Amino acid sequence: MNLALQNTIHSAPHDPMTMLAAASSFEVYLSSRLRGVRGMALLLIDVDHMADINTAIGRQSGDDILREMARRLRVIGGPGNPPARLGGDRFGLVVACDNRDEAEENALAVLRILGAPVTVLGHEVAATVSIGVARGHIASSSRSLMAAASGALMAAKAAGGHVWRVALPQPTLNG
Repeated sequence: MNLALQNTIHSAPHDPMTMLAAASSFEVYLSSRLRGVRGMALLLIDVDHMADINTAIGRQSGDDILREMARRLRVIGGPGNPPARLGGDRFGLVVACDNRDEAEENALAVLRILGAPVTVLGHEVAATVSIGVARGHIASSSRSLMAAASGALMAAKAAGGHVWRVALPQPTLNG
């Protein structure tokens, strides 16, 4: 990642609870990645059953789970791929990949790492995630890539959660 982009990310707004990049700064980052390299994928990650978790163990403990998810995402992303909290229990992460197989390998690794139990108040809590994956080559803008990943995420949630789904390129109409 170039120095100007790194400075933009580090000075951009951050989510106060997780200290991850905020949605607005993530969109700027995603746009710049799309202009740069196509060998990437966007992972939209949603914590499964977060409302039920908050009801069962309390909102503060639920926030502790989100902070732990954020910590794990920072480790996964490393310095070159900063994750973002996009709102509520949804996160975004850009990963390097050259093909669908690599995108799915990345999604599986994230699913496993984030799906490991979280210790809250001395108890292990199982919190799983669903992931929507969209590869950079299927979109011409950050907005269309986010929409594709969001559709894939909804398919993962509809499948019962704790899975990933990959967005497929949309056919174009030739007039």
